Amino acid sequence: MDPVKEHQVFGTYLRKVRMGRGVTLRELANHLGCSDPYLSDVELGRRAPLTDARIHQAAKFLRVEPVKLRVKAAISRGKFTLPTKVSVRHDEMAVRLAMAWESLSERDLEAIGKVLKKTS
Repeated sequence: MDPVKEHQVFGTYLRKVRMGRGVTLRELANHLGCSDPYLSDVELGRRAPLTDARIHQAAKFLRVEPVKLRVKAAISRGKFTLPTKVSVRHDEMAVRLAMAWESLSERDLEAIGKVLKKTS
């Protein structure tokens, strides 16, 4: 897929949410501490999605679940990122999950989802 079109997955969603909440581009940019042109470029797919920290700020400001924005950002980036150095066990599990990712069944995903719901 064309990188610009990939970036548009996040940007289009961010713009839709922002406009649906009646928030101007300038208001969101000011809240995030970035320029209007930068944020406009993100929304138009000319730039990569926001950083995870800014995604969290935007989600809170726009009153939307951060996971929804993070999923769109991951689609646009072509990958998810996990923090490292939480613990050796965390790192091992992240690597194992990444290695098995494409072969996980719906049943596996449902089981993982149940575990994750307990922690959130």
